[in-house]
Amino acid sequence: MITMKTVHLAIGVFLLLAVLVIAGLYWQVSQKQSSSIIFYYGYNCPHCKIVEDYMSANNVNATLQIEWREVYNNTENRNALIKVWNQCGQTGDAQIPVFYYRNSCYVGQDDGIAFLKRMMEQKP
Repeated sequence: MITMKTVHLAIGVFLLLAVLVIAGLYWQVSQKQSSSIIFYYGYNCPHCKIVEDYMSANNVNATLQIEWREVYNNTENRNALIKVWNQCGQTGDAQIPVFYYRNSCYVGQDDGIAFLKRMMEQKP
């Protein structure tokens, strides 16, 4: 015979498992998002070109997974850059090139290339 205590226990176990599954899925999604490197650049931006040349000469794209987001001709990317710029605590108008990684911004060609060098050194 099934008692109310058994029913409540079964419901409790089911809810606990459901919460754990949802938390696990959320964690997987947040880990994937936080580990993505996003490169904000502009078509014909001279500083971006220096970074792009460095990336090409050092085979960065074969080693690191980087999302390229052009901001001059893409309003959605430009708005995303502004949002990231503000999240990073940057002031003034958003500038490029910018690398965004794990809630941090690396702004300009020098910081961008230094960031890439550090990331490349960490790869096996």
